[in-house]
Amino acid sequence: YHLYFISSDPPMAWAGKIAKRLTLPVLGVLGLFLAMWLNGKSLLPAGQTNYAWFEYAIKEPSVILLYYFHKMILPVGLSVDVDYSRGIHFIEFIACFITIYIAIPMYIIRLSPENKLVGFGLSWMVISLIPTSSIVPLLDLVAERHAYLPMIGFSIVLGRIMQDYALWKWGLFLTYVGVLCLLTIERNDVWKDDVSLWKDASIKYPLLTRPHNNLGEAHDILGNYEEAIKEFNIALKINPSHVFALNNIGNIYGKKNEVQKAIPYFEMALSIDPTHATANYNLGLAYQKIQRFNEAYQLYERAIRYNPYMDPAWRNKIMLLDALGMKAKAFEEFGNYKRIMPDADLPL
Repeated sequence: YHLYFISSDPPMAWAGKIAKRLTLPVLGVLGLFLAMWLNGKSLLPAGQTNYAWFEYAIKEPSVILLYYFHKMILPVGLSVDVDYSRGIHFIEFIACFITIYIAIPMYIIRLSPENKLVGFGLSWMVISLIPTSSIVPLLDLVAERHAYLPMIGFSIVLGRIMQDYALWKWGLFLTYVGVLCLLTIERNDVWKDDVSLWKDASIKYPLLTRPHNNLGEAHDILGNYEEAIKEFNIALKINPSHVFALNNIGNIYGKKNEVQKAIPYFEMALSIDPTHATANYNLGLAYQKIQRFNEAYQLYERAIRYNPYMDPAWRNKIMLLDALGMKAKAFEEFGNYKRIMPDADLPL
């Protein structure tokens, strides 16, 4: 903003100053990345993700140009969850990379003296995509929310272009805006609740497990247990090792007091991921109901080990100790509980 609307220096002068000051830091960062890559380590550990930074960096230029920019211009086929698992050809990567990181910046510099609003809008679009769509792998390779901030720049560019339109072209523009309004109304209907939102995603991308699992969870909350189990089973058909779906099916059987049916699902989930705190807690609860108290206690302990702030696991562990007549141990554990969560209150 300072460059375009406050500073009196021309953009090329700013580009020179920035390049001069950034040369050594950029070389240092690149050297660090190279050292980490050669040692097989990640420089910037992200949250849960299935992507290495190199794979993520290779695919993102295509995501930006062929998905985000496309959706900005014509937002059809939107989905809260997107499958972008197709392979990226080397030529496609090179073409998208050159377009985004070379051609567009050169165009920005060239037109900036003549049209500051367009230069600013395009700069905003490219820069605001860097945190989510560069080399730091996130959980989702594609997420439409990543385009929300860049759309501010897109709107500025589009608005500036319309200033130069002849009167007869405004008819085309108003038609375009009308279509966007209709698409907004349609999309609002999809976002009215969790069931409609995840059903839309599961229809558009039927081979993704998360939409089916989340649709099942939405049905579970409403008490539609049969519909929920159906969606969880679809998720398991796609990925038999989907821990969340296994745990969710077991949880529904637990709610229906069909404990013997629930236990195998929790056990299967833990055989895949022993650190899953919720599955440990749920299996502990199921064991407690069938009076396998020692195993229940151990599972509550494991749930707390993997999630120290899991309130139900703490409460059940302490109440189980109290019910077994181990009051001294129960008070000791309550003290541990209070140290982690000082506002905790548990009558014993």
